[in-house]
Amino acid sequence: MKKKPQNPAREAMGFYKNLPAVNRFEEVFSSGAYRTPPEDWQVVVTDIVNSTAAIDAGKYKEVNIAGSIPGMAIANLIKEMDFPFIFGGDGVTYLIPEEIKEDVAGVLAESRRMIREMFDLELRIGMISVGEILAAGQRLKVGKLRVSDKYDQALFDGNGIEYAERLIKGSERYHIDEETLGRRKADYSGFTCRWQDIPSHRGETVSILIRLREEESQERTWREINTTIDRIFGEQQDRHPLQRETMKMADSNRTVSAEARVFTRSKRGILYALALLSIRVQIVFVKLFVRLNLPVRIMNKNLNKVVEDNLESSDVRKFDGTLKMVLAGTKEQRRELEIYLETLYRRGLVFYGLHVSDRALMTCLIHAGSTREVHYVDAGDGGYALAARQMKAQSAEELDFRSPAEKTGSL
Repeated sequence: MKKKPQNPAREAMGFYKNLPAVNRFEEVFSSGAYRTPPEDWQVVVTDIVNSTAAIDAGKYKEVNIAGSIPGMAIANLIKEMDFPFIFGGDGVTYLIPEEIKEDVAGVLAESRRMIREMFDLELRIGMISVGEILAAGQRLKVGKLRVSDKYDQALFDGNGIEYAERLIKGSERYHIDEETLGRRKADYSGFTCRWQDIPSHRGETVSILIRLREEESQERTWREINTTIDRIFGEQQDRHPLQRETMKMADSNRTVSAEARVFTRSKRGILYALALLSIRVQIVFVKLFVRLNLPVRIMNKNLNKVVEDNLESSDVRKFDGTLKMVLAGTKEQRRELEIYLETLYRRGLVFYGLHVSDRALMTCLIHAGSTREVHYVDAGDGGYALAARQMKAQSAEELDFRSPAEKTGSL
């Protein structure tokens, strides 16, 4: 008799778990790094409705947190973090097998209700099958980048993710409705928000989005863009928005209150006050473990190494058909990048968006049942969400400034 799998959700993830991972970021532009996912898998798009208005009202931190929390619920549902997802500032896109579609819909619907009640924000949730995306003539392939021993980052190639986002934002046909509430209890264990905003050690922290306008010569074009960014901003360790010296644990209620709200489902009261106190006590002890380098291990995590883990498993550059990066740089470096990207835009080669701040913010997801973790990083005061607004404005115009000679020329 065939033995029944102990964790059907984990078994269903076989396609992704068996994908070979590339080890260098430059390899994400190679077509050989990707495979077509099964047609019955689902692309799940989540984002905060009217996020730019919320950011303009000063709720940039809440938008980042609310957009990322549902991923913790999915990880706890399937009891691991080795599944495809990619963070976009005000939401996350996931790829899940058909077998767990209903359960994922349930925890996401509950997450939407919690986010509405605790953060006064509205989470949009939609699903569309890979098969429907491919049948529409769109391309969608999946890869994996080994960022660290604790984090394999999902990669997406083609225009399938962008297509899914357009459909889900444009039609309620794909939306998950309130009827799914109560099907699965959402567990957010592992979500933490215990770090102050991180000031840029170079003066500026920049979130950038770049998308190519045409299908031809994509790999060559992407490599040239990536090489130019490397030339302008230097080595990854130098331009990384997180630095050991600039990362400080939280010292304000606003920073840690989000975590207390999520776990108590309350904005006030005795349980909320006790949760805040507990978090503050834990912060004091972790600071002590780090300062004295005490090898204390809790839930598969060495608490004296939390800063190193933040650096090694941070989500500061990624690719889902759009190149997304958070960089620390000088004003001069950023201006050089803007001139370069504007030149490519006017030649009709790219759309791009860019947002400048003086700091980064970080939201952490740590899976308690394994050694897996990811630390989402974005620029302060809007980051990716405001960069996306600029890129969408360019896309809407669809202007072509190129001369015939430029269209046939190289970068």
